[in-house]
Amino acid sequence: MTMTISSNTCELRDFSLKSRPTVITRQLQVYEAVKIDAHGELDLDSYFDEASRADPRVAASVSEGTKWVEKSFFSGQPDSIARLRMRAGLSQRELAARLGTSQPYLAKLEKCEGNLTVETMFKLADSLNVQYEVIAAIAGNTYKRAQNAA
Repeated sequence: MTMTISSNTCELRDFSLKSRPTVITRQLQVYEAVKIDAHGELDLDSYFDEASRADPRVAASVSEGTKWVEKSFFSGQPDSIARLRMRAGLSQRELAARLGTSQPYLAKLEKCEGNLTVETMFKLADSLNVQYEVIAAIAGNTYKRAQNAA
């Protein structure tokens, strides 16, 4: 999937279909498309969240694009929370909402910096539609890698 933002249009091209690409064009006001986050960077997550709520085709394309990223760039790597999230086609914000937590907390969990409780592991398994043992194995492997790095 590619995205092009011009002065007042955002175009998403979904190349996941074998035939011709699906093109979704949405007229924008510049302030709507280009939000700046606290670090002075474009906040595309907010834009895609907003656009996905407004148009189910955008939501489907973003989900498929997330799955494509997981398959294209993370195949052959061990499972992780981030990889399972992408495989499910979810953004960090979407998964955080399902877990009843914040996106920054989920980002920490994905980077192995947060405190992964048993309750959160059950919620992750349920939200990602995987067995609890998969999440427990990821948590165990993360702990081992952290111990070996220390």
